[in-house]
Amino acid sequence: MPRADLKTGASLYYEEYGSGYPILLFAPGGMDSRIDFWHQAPWDPTVELASSFRVIAMDQRNAHRSFGPLEVTGWDTMVADQLALLDHLHIERTHVAGGCIGSSYCLRIIQEAPHRISAAVLQNPIGLDDGNFDGFKRMFTTAADVAEKHGMKAVVEAATNNDRFQQNPAAGYWAARIAAESTFRGKIEKVSPAEYARIHRETKAKFFEERDFVLSVSREWLANCPTPLLILAGHDDFHPVETAKEIANLAPNAIFVDEWAAPELRPQTVATVRSFLKQHTP
Repeated sequence: MPRADLKTGASLYYEEYGSGYPILLFAPGGMDSRIDFWHQAPWDPTVELASSFRVIAMDQRNAHRSFGPLEVTGWDTMVADQLALLDHLHIERTHVAGGCIGSSYCLRIIQEAPHRISAAVLQNPIGLDDGNFDGFKRMFTTAADVAEKHGMKAVVEAATNNDRFQQNPAAGYWAARIAAESTFRGKIEKVSPAEYARIHRETKAKFFEERDFVLSVSREWLANCPTPLLILAGHDDFHPVETAKEIANLAPNAIFVDEWAAPELRPQTVATVRSFLKQHTP
């Protein structure tokens, strides 16, 4: 099992496919951004890009097989993990591609380390629109409420019954690690419920309440982002087509693709992505 124990305190699970110039993938799935979701997507970059690139896929911190310490977590935390993983793999420069929340990870890593990212594919980018992420905020509120009202044994019991935070918010954002590691589980049982609740509420704020637009970066920054972007638009509440269009209109070096997800379009979509990435490979 490939795993990187990083200076950020995270232990990240990752997989590699193919060889060549690297591309780091940030999976869809919201707070459960895990490799498996690529295998259920309209096209799977771990399969379709491995003939041309060194494809690196990862579970984000606190998703499935990747773990982080119990601490307030946000976009800055995640990008620190991602850059530390690149350091661990001795990769100085890479393409990135993200689906859903992964698109916002792409934009944030470009903002934090533009010299390390040569091009980005944003698939189904998320964007705030009329309360569409209120359900995600309620997940963190539920986790905090369960700890305060019922205690840490209730949190641990919820996590061991179902460690998927998005399916079972009572289990909390650290559910996967609680279920997987007995030592960590013991530490969680001794944490103050008030402290556990505070960490969840502050994490919610860092992810969902500090910025609008795509949550991770501002419109003002994007308008001055020179990195080449290929945008594969979404068409639902969490991935509004208006957000994809706005990204394309703001970014100085962006290509917008509206229709790409239908099964009959998959060969064309893969060809478009591969061509874009090869064009911008140093």
